[in-house]
This record gives sequence, structure tokens and C-alpha cells, in this order.
Amino acid sequence: MYYSWEKEQCDILLSYKGNGLAPLPEQNTRYPKLVSLGIIDRPFLVRKLAQLMNMKFPDNEYYLCELQRYVAFAIADASGWDRQEIQEEAEKKNMDVEHYVFWRETTK
Repeated sequence: MYYSWEKEQCDILLSYKGNGLAPLPEQNTRYPKLVSLGIIDRPFLVRKLAQLMNMKFPDNEYYLCELQRYVAFAIADASGWDRQEIQEEAEKKNMDVEHYVFWRETTK
């Protein structure tokens, strides 16, 4: 399930490449299933988030670094957290959303 979501998300990100806009997570038709996976197996998504945050992408595939943001949103949505609140809290800690979500998940 995760990998079919990831493939679709990569295709979406590629179609937005270079236009300065970020698609909403819900634009991916598999996003609701990703959130459901997060409810059932949040540790899996947290591990995937950690892997994505540590990956180095080739310059011509820089758009793929955005995958981690969408996994972080899925973790937040699966946890019932408000996205706006998460973004505000991340800013207060001088963190991006994905690092804040990872920090919040791993420092319980």
C-alpha cells in the first residue's frame, strides 16, 4: 500500500516540478489509505519518514525530497493533529514540518 502511494506521489510531484506550487496531500487518490496505514501501523510510517529524511536525491530528482513532507502529513492526520497547528509549532521550534513530526513521534 505504501509503495503504491509513493509511486503516485512521485508522479504528482514530477508534474508540479519547477512551478513553485505544492499539491495538497489529498490530491493523491491513495492518501486516505496511507492515513489508515498510519492509524494501524504508525511506527512503519515513522520509519519511512526517517529513511526519507536521510536520503540524498540526485539533483535532477530534487522534487522527491518533498515525499517526506507528505509522509509527515499522513502521520499528523493519522494522529488527529491539526496541520496548521503542526506548522505553527514547527516554526516556533525553527524546524520544518517533517522534522517536527518526527521529533514529536520519537520524544514521547
